[in-house]
Amino acid sequence: MSSPAGRLFSEIRNKLPRPALTIGQPLRVPDLDKLLELPDPDFLGTAVADPKMAAAVRAGLLLWADRFEASHAVSQDLETAEGSYWHAILHRREPDFSNSKYWFRRVGAHPVFAGLLELGGKAAGSQRSVWSQVIRGGTWDPFHFVDLCEACERGAKAALRGDLEEIQAGEMELLLEHCYRRASGG
Repeated sequence: MSSPAGRLFSEIRNKLPRPALTIGQPLRVPDLDKLLELPDPDFLGTAVADPKMAAAVRAGLLLWADRFEASHAVSQDLETAEGSYWHAILHRREPDFSNSKYWFRRVGAHPVFAGLLELGGKAAGSQRSVWSQVIRGGTWDPFHFVDLCEACERGAKAALRGDLEEIQAGEMELLLEHCYRRASGG
C-alpha cells in the first residue's frame, strides 16, 4: 500500500514490529491523528469503493498502534465481518477472552482464514507447532487461538508468547490488506 494509510502502517510497524498479545501504551506516531482525520480518499490515496472498509482500515491501524479506545469506537460501529474481526482481536488483546470469542462468532468464516492457512503452511520450528494447534480440520480456528492467548497470559503457555505474537501480527496484517483492497475496490 503506497497510500497515506500504507505509509502510516509502515511507520507504525517500524516503531512496533509486532503488536504484543495485550494492549500496551499507545504509540506516539507523528501526525497519526491528523492522517486518520483525512477524508477517506486522501487517507487511502485512492477512490473509495467501500466506506465501511475504509473505516475498518482505520480501526486496524489504530489497534496496531495500541490506540484501544479509538479503535474500539470505530470497530464497534462497523456492522460487517471485518468490523467484528477487528473488534474480536481488540478484545483478545484487551484481554477479554470471552468477549473476543463473542465477536469471532459474529465474524463467521472469513476470507482472511485462507491466508492464515498459507502462513501456517510456511511456518518452521516452534511456530510450526503452534500453527498446528490453531489449524484444525484444514481451517483456522480463531477460538482455539484465543484459548492459547489466554493460556499464555495466565502463565500456562508463557513460552509460546513470541510465536503467538508473530501469528497475531500476520493475522492483523492480512486483515489490514483485505480491508484496504475492499476499501479501494481492488
